[in-house]
Amino acid sequence: KNTTMVRQIGRPVKDDKPVITLDRPWEYALYLCGHSVIEVGNQLFLYYTIVLPFPRVSHGALLLLAISSDEGRTWTKPELNLVSYDGSTANNIVIAGIVNGGNAFLDPDAPPDERYKFVATVVGKPLSLVLWSSADGKRFVKRGALAGTWPRAGDTQPTLFYDAKSARYLMYGRIDGTLPGTSSRMYDFVGRHAVRKVGF
Repeated sequence: KNTTMVRQIGRPVKDDKPVITLDRPWEYALYLCGHSVIEVGNQLFLYYTIVLPFPRVSHGALLLLAISSDEGRTWTKPELNLVSYDGSTANNIVIAGIVNGGNAFLDPDAPPDERYKFVATVVGKPLSLVLWSSADGKRFVKRGALAGTWPRAGDTQPTLFYDAKSARYLMYGRIDGTLPGTSSRMYDFVGRHAVRKVGF
């Protein structure tokens, strides 16, 4: 119970121009997906995923990083020199070869060199759900596929985080139901059957 708080309706103010634009050659996207924001000291790290158009889409999606020092009003794209794109590493690519979105989070209970975590499905057969970690939120090391059984390591953003209250890692992600073989109409089985589900 708190008697010192007052609820007040805020008035949102729309900026007259975007805070971040896709203006780099490697940001020529089929679409964007999978966004995560982490507070790092007095900065915000924005992780966003670019799914490349054909034929580059076969190389998988790119995880990119933008940084803001003014609470998200403006963003810069650092030259990380980590991943080569068209023969140059002068870009803000953090990881290549993932499938659509993933999510980044801060793990306060991890050792310093594993404080930042990222999880995503990687390109390959079969698809696998993989965990990376980092000491600085920029240079990630692949730790390997997640142990345990997950019904689908697919093309939708898995969301993993550390819950300090229960001292456990929790994850939400996509799992698929089975499609009935008797219906010939898409809206029939989508309307009556849970084709896509959120798993925990």
